[in-house]
Amino acid sequence: MHADELKITDNYLHSNEWLNEEHKQYETIINMAFIEGRNADKLSRYKFMKNVMNQLNVAEIIHDEQIEREG
Repeated sequence: MHADELKITDNYLHSNEWLNEEHKQYETIINMAFIEGRNADKLSRYKFMKNVMNQLNVAEIIHDEQIEREG
């Protein structure tokens, strides 16, 4: 299983501002996107990765959303 896009960034930027200000307690932000394939496949990969992240117990999900696209 994989994410189509994976971005790991510092929450506090070199420009002296927060990327995610409401969650200053987190030093690192991980963004994942599942954009390739059918919606059912993307949802399956998302659920798998969410389960893996929960089992690792080294990260917390602070936001997730599902956007279905036609085509």
